[in-house]
Amino acid sequence: MTVKRDGPSLWIHEPGKAGRRVPARLVSRVVVIGNVRLDTEALTLYTACGVPITFMDHGGRVLGAALAYDIRPEDFRDRQQALADDAEMACRIESWMEAARRKGRLDMVRRLAPNLAREFECLGFREMDYTTIFRTFCPEEEARVRAVAGAVCGLLHESALEKIIALTLDPHAGILHRHENFGLCRDFVYMLGAEVDQQVIRFFQVKKSEDLFQSRGSSATLTGKGSHSVIQRFEGRRADIEHKMENLFDGYFRFLRGLETALER
Repeated sequence: MTVKRDGPSLWIHEPGKAGRRVPARLVSRVVVIGNVRLDTEALTLYTACGVPITFMDHGGRVLGAALAYDIRPEDFRDRQQALADDAEMACRIESWMEAARRKGRLDMVRRLAPNLAREFECLGFREMDYTTIFRTFCPEEEARVRAVAGAVCGLLHESALEKIIALTLDPHAGILHRHENFGLCRDFVYMLGAEVDQQVIRFFQVKKSEDLFQSRGSSATLTGKGSHSVIQRFEGRRADIEHKMENLFDGYFRFLRGLETALER
């Protein structure tokens, strides 16, 4: 596939198919999976508008991202660094992130197995309990589960990155993933772990063909058709995912504001 800029539009051409023109203003996110030739003008068209371009493989692994170079004066980088350096605040936000992940998982169990959820609310909710429930509803080959989960994580990573850039946050200033590239993106994907599991379960509940995977020994990757299936399901839940992310970002900003208030005292 080749993607070129054609004035205010993108010209997309696939071998064996007629080319098509897509107005650039209709494209709000860009994820490149597999062998796509994207010319420089198409790249800069979006980075100049603050839209990050994420590059992924068919396993969902984020290979890189193209971001705008400019740093706006109203960004929050200094406060993010101070938040990570403040031991008490960092501990509090870590606990909040872990609690957000547990809440998402418990909410999913309430939908899948209400009786078990009530039991967990009384006795506690352990990691091994959640894993057992997940495998009950998704008894698929582990390599294929990892392939689908990886793809969903990659799409969540792109969504988080887009929001982070729009809010002028530093995508690398993570808390749980402090010393990793795109650490803050990884933090938000971690908190939305139940969303990943939910989409994996639904993928295997409705899959109809075996040409969605390519097996290589003990590993498996999604084919182009498999990736397309994951993306369609992800986009179908886009509104709900963005709502969950908005709530998480609201919580994150409460910590940033709380740090600012503490420093003023």
